Amino acid sequence: MGEVFGAAGQSKLTIALQATKLLLQQKLLFGKSHEVAMVLMGSDSSENDLHEMNGGYDHISVIHDLDVVTLDSLRQLDTIKVSKSRADTLDAVVVAVHMIGEHCGTKKFNKRVFLITDGNGACSNVEQIPQIQEEINRQNIKLNIM
Repeated sequence: MGEVFGAAGQSKLTIALQATKLLLQQKLLFGKSHEVAMVLMGSDSSENDLHEMNGGYDHISVIHDLDVVTLDSLRQLDTIKVSKSRADTLDAVVVAVHMIGEHCGTKKFNKRVFLITDGNGACSNVEQIPQIQEEINRQNIKLNIM
């Protein structure tokens, strides 16, 4: 994500962070009861519940637990730096879906995952796609890929 993209000469990470900031600003201003989590894929560390419980899910870090958006949430995006680490895109989706399931349980929420990606991430466990899809459907989660 550190590669330069487009005529403006911005890195892919910069563009992704700008898109994320716009989404969070919208939630901060207009969706005060909306809860948001941020999962960083390709981080140098592996800080997520599934990694701690089962191993795997490497280079995926939860940088904001599922909670309402604050100004600190926005500021936290400014601390993200380009990393050489790679993570499995499907693992990141699984971590996000797991977080939603743990937090929401069977309660009625509008559940959405926004995957902001440059499309270059690896998906090594493609045989798990049907199970992931089934879980996303079971929990009534909408997956938005940007």
